[in-house]
Amino acid sequence: MTTPLDGALRVQQREVEAIRVTIAVEVERATLASAACAAARATVDDERTIAADSPLLPTQRYLQRMRATQEDLAAAAADADARLERLQERAVEAYGKARVIEIAVEQHRKEANRLLAAAEQRDLDDLAGRQSPGDWTTTR
Repeated sequence: MTTPLDGALRVQQREVEAIRVTIAVEVERATLASAACAAARATVDDERTIAADSPLLPTQRYLQRMRATQEDLAAAAADADARLERLQERAVEAYGKARVIEIAVEQHRKEANRLLAAAEQRDLDDLAGRQSPGDWTTTR
């Protein structure tokens, strides 16, 4: 049985699904940014160790560039985490709206079924009231 809220429910379910897909993309982006940040940190540590062993090797500019890269990657990871948090909030809100619409659809269907059952019962009562008392007993 279709209800007046079926269209709204489909729209809300599509929004929930779109947010779910976007969250998956943001999780992947945050994971990649965190991994790149950790790799940059490891590279800086390795280069620092090499520079400590070779005082004649000029590594200051390289280490500065790597630190800047690491800071950029950390900022990107923080941004991805913030976007992910906002998306999760939107997902909770969208799911809540979808659930409210689902409950309204369910209530509408129950009410329609109740009205249909009441109409059927009225018809049966009318039919029984029109029959004469002699029709109620059968003789064989």
